[in-house]
Amino acid sequence: MRTTALLLLATALSACTARRSAVGDGPPLDGGVSRVDAPVADVLEAGCGTAISRAPLMHRPVSAVCPSERAPKTPDPVSACPDGGASPMLICDCTSDSDCTEGTNGRCGRWIPPPVLACSYDECFQDSDCEGGALCGCRPSSSSSAPNVCVKGGNCTVDSDCGPGGYCSPSVLDGLCTCPSEELCGDAGGGCYRGSSSAEGSPPGPGWTPVPCVCGDRCGHGYFCHTGCDLCIDDSDCASGSCSYDVNRQRWECATVLCASIP
Repeated sequence: MRTTALLLLATALSACTARRSAVGDGPPLDGGVSRVDAPVADVLEAGCGTAISRAPLMHRPVSAVCPSERAPKTPDPVSACPDGGASPMLICDCTSDSDCTEGTNGRCGRWIPPPVLACSYDECFQDSDCEGGALCGCRPSSSSSAPNVCVKGGNCTVDSDCGPGGYCSPSVLDGLCTCPSEELCGDAGGGCYRGSSSAEGSPPGPGWTPVPCVCGDRCGHGYFCHTGCDLCIDDSDCASGSCSYDVNRQRWECATVLCASIP
C-alpha cells in the first residue's frame, strides 16, 4: 500500500542511486580490488559494551500483546473519491471499512499519497504471528485506527537480546520516512569500507571490511540495540533532527528524518 510513496522518495534519490549502480555492492571479498573512490564509515572503537548512561525513553523490556480492537477509519467517499475512482488520477480500492474483507480488522483510508484509498489489515497481535524473527509493532491503543504490523529488520526484539543491562529501541518505524546521506556513496570504480580500531592506512588494507555502498537512507527501520558507541539515546540529545540508528556506523546518532506526508 505504501509503494507509491516509497517510489516518490526513490525518485528524489535517483542521482545517488545511479552512482551506486556503477559501483555495485562494493569490491569482492577475495582481495581483487584496484582502488577506492568512496568515503568510508567512521572508525569505531572495539569493545564499546552495552552500558549507556541512562535508559532510553522508548525500549522494549518484553514482547507485547497488541490490541485486538481497532477504531474505524471510514473516509468520506465524496471528498476522498469524488468520482468513485473512475479518474485515472485516483486509486480507490475501497470507499468504506466494509469493503475490506481480505484480512483481519480491515480499514479503508488514505495510507499513501497521491490520492489513494486502500485497505489495511492487522498483520499480527504478538511476535509469534510474524515470520523471520520480526516483532509485532502494536497500535497505541484500541481507539487508534492504525494497523498492527510486523516490524522487519533491526537486530533485537527485546532488551535482553542486547546483553545484560541492554536496551532495544525503535528507530524510524514509519516506512514513509528516510534519512538522506551521501556518506557511503561510492563512485565508479570504487567501493565502501568500514574500519575497525586496528585499521591501517586507507582501504583496502588490514582492518578494513568491504560493506555495501548505501545511498540516500542511512537510518535503520526497526528495533536496534543501544551500545556504549552511541552518540545519542533519545531525541532530546539532538540539537536538530532525531536520534536514529545509523546502519553504516552501527550506532545511534542524530539524523535529519524526511517523511512523505499523507494528505
